[in-house]
Amino acid sequence: MGAGLFVLRTGLKTSNYALGSVEFSPGRVLSLVEGRSFDLALFEYFHASAAATALRNRGIPCVVDTHNVLWQAFDRQLKTVGWLPAWGRRWAVRRYRQAEEAAWRRFNALIAITTGEARYIRSRIPAATPLLKACMGIDLEAWSRCWAPATPLRVGYYGGLGSAHNAREALRVHEKIMPAVWKKFPKAEYWIVGSKPPPEVQALARDPRVKVTGFVERAQEVLKSFTVCLCPWEGTYGFRSRLVEIMAVGVPMVASPDAGYGMDFEHGRGIFFEPDDRRMTLTTLKLLEDPALAAAQSLAARAAVEEHYGFAATYGRLARELAGFIPSHRGDGQAPEELKAAL
Repeated sequence: MGAGLFVLRTGLKTSNYALGSVEFSPGRVLSLVEGRSFDLALFEYFHASAAATALRNRGIPCVVDTHNVLWQAFDRQLKTVGWLPAWGRRWAVRRYRQAEEAAWRRFNALIAITTGEARYIRSRIPAATPLLKACMGIDLEAWSRCWAPATPLRVGYYGGLGSAHNAREALRVHEKIMPAVWKKFPKAEYWIVGSKPPPEVQALARDPRVKVTGFVERAQEVLKSFTVCLCPWEGTYGFRSRLVEIMAVGVPMVASPDAGYGMDFEHGRGIFFEPDDRRMTLTTLKLLEDPALAAAQSLAARAAVEEHYGFAATYGRLARELAGFIPSHRGDGQAPEELKAAL
């Protein structure tokens, strides 16, 4: 079956075909594991679920790290296609969703990246299927608290700007929030940090108060200079690692509720979740006007990251949960020695 027929039959994309039917096809994967013993096969994303079925038939338990509820990202992507009618988008998203959720059921267990996505996935898979949770952690030494707000005041945006979604966010901050900031603090600067800024974002730097850095090797060296950073993300899917990095450095965040969906952060503890541009603007101004408040929120931001995103709470947790999962799928009922050593 070719890529075109695959897309028509499944509702998935050609990239799904390339991964699941070519690069990680069942036959190719089985040829690589032939004659070897495995305690577990860990998949990134659901794309190669047909290979999971083949491995399970050989007695190898398969776990998928979902990373994201991809049909939601697909929906967001299609909303930017101006010529596509709403009914066409709904039809395409429904088929993609059905294919993705059917693929989940081919695995012995799943890993969700946030509490929010865990709730959704749990509602879509059999009750007996184990569901683990493993957020993306951060190296707390490499990302130490080094907050040192600069003068003039800096308001920041941080995210990969090759994404049209992120580029729109950066423009939104400039258009909807910065005018009120500049009215109160005329010399304040707006720093946009992220790789591959498109022309419309680069054009903002014509105003000397706007700095567009492009890719920065050690982003924390720039982020630490922000008094506050904003993230007006839309969409309750995926994982905003940028929130973790910014807050680890100790920069207070002002974000949309969607940005922190399911990430276990608390409003007012290093991050403020505001529902619209007006509220985001007011909270940003409060942090800029009150250095003591900003300093307290800096400490709270770091504490929240240490609690939820250090090694023990993320990768250590995953190792512990896998150690509990594997014995039920091994003949001797034991976890592998290598995994025990990591605990």
